[in-house]
Amino acid sequence: MKPILNPAILLPILFLLLQLLIILFLSVLMLRRLKMIKLPFGGVEYSQVIFVCSTLFGVLFIATAEVPAIFQTFKTLQNQSTGITQPLAAKSAQFFVVILFFEMLLVGLVFLCSKVFSWLEKGVKEIENGNLPFSLFTSTIIIGFSIVLKIMAAEIIEYITPHYLNFR
Repeated sequence: MKPILNPAILLPILFLLLQLLIILFLSVLMLRRLKMIKLPFGGVEYSQVIFVCSTLFGVLFIATAEVPAIFQTFKTLQNQSTGITQPLAAKSAQFFVVILFFEMLLVGLVFLCSKVFSWLEKGVKEIENGNLPFSLFTSTIIIGFSIVLKIMAAEIIEYITPHYLNFR
């Protein structure tokens, strides 16, 4: 009799959570260096909160592009009756590199747009000073870019994902 929950399924979940934590840590570190996250949170302007939340949403949204692929890889490796841990870790690292590339592309596109609209000099100051419409405009651009980049990342990850053909 097969168990209801295979304990080996915890391995891809562990890889996914570890990668999400690394991406979240790097994003928060970047936002702190830009002085967008300040402590205590109670004294932060709404415009900063909107910008930070949309940035974190965009970054974590792109990071979810690999979820179906890592489980597909796990199922394929499990059906091949070979070792699971090392090949899954290698594929997970490949997916993580793709995700990091698209995360950096998101940052680059936001900075490019800030240059085009000359936000770089005044943009951070506008958000720090509480310019709510500017923050909403910037957040919309960030979320829009993140949706498009997540779709592109998912397609590239799907291309490098091993597939097991099952003829039942």
